[in-house]
Amino acid sequence: MGIKCIRVFADQNQIEACRHKVDSMSQAFTNLSKILALGGNEVRLKILFLLQDEGELCPCDATYRIYLV
Repeated sequence: MGIKCIRVFADQNQIEACRHKVDSMSQAFTNLSKILALGGNEVRLKILFLLQDEGELCPCDATYRIYLV
């Protein structure tokens, strides 16, 4: 990448270990970001909340509760 730390006392071992940790978790970060994107706006969060709270919910009822209540 060509990014170098310019601090006088940079811990190169720590920097490399952190880079390795992040690289090794790359797929997990991708998967988690996809899951979190499901609740990416207020309406989606409300739907997820109602589904969690009710367990099962007709889309018509969910729409009514989200927009009219």
